[in-house]
Order: sequence, then structure tokens, then C-alpha cells
Amino acid sequence: GPGIYQRYDCTPNCQSAEAQACMRDCPALCLDASYAPDSCAPTAAGGCNFTKCFPHILCITDAAQQGEVDVCDFPKLEEDSKVTEYLTCMNSFSHRSLWKHMNA
Repeated sequence: GPGIYQRYDCTPNCQSAEAQACMRDCPALCLDASYAPDSCAPTAAGGCNFTKCFPHILCITDAAQQGEVDVCDFPKLEEDSKVTEYLTCMNSFSHRSLWKHMNA
């Protein structure tokens, strides 16, 4: 049968219901295993069906380039009071090993 790359659509209709579902269920983060959230895993209830969504890969990557990917906002995270509390707590403890402590 045809390989996956033969089903690539160079001019996809990103407004189609299927393309919209793929952009929702298979965001660009799902394309990188090191960043892919658990929601990318295909399940009976949904998740990312990459084989089905591959023809819409241009829609997925275009959405990512336009900033439509929901990722962590690091400046906001660093300002969060809970994160500040955690970092303050962590910094109050020595992170040196016993070996480093004994040889200091």
C-alpha cells in the first residue's frame, strides 16, 4: 500500500472538520516525543491519531507557527506565588552531598 508520505496534502483545507479536530487533538507538541503531553497518546476516547491526521500536518504546523499552541508561559510561572514558595523552600536546604560536605 501507499506509504504515509504519499498521503501528505500540500494544500490542505484547514477549515474542514477533520483538520480542525486534528489541530485540536494532535497539536504540534505531539510531533516531538520529548514535549508531547499525555493527551497526545491515542486512546479509544480520543487523543492523537497521527496516521489519520498526517494529511493535515501543514495545518498543525501552521497553527503552531501562528502561536496557537498552548504551552507553558514561563514568565508567568516564575511569578506564581506557589512556585516562589517552592523555590524559597528548596534554596533553604543545602544541596551538597555528604561527600562534598565532609571534604569542604
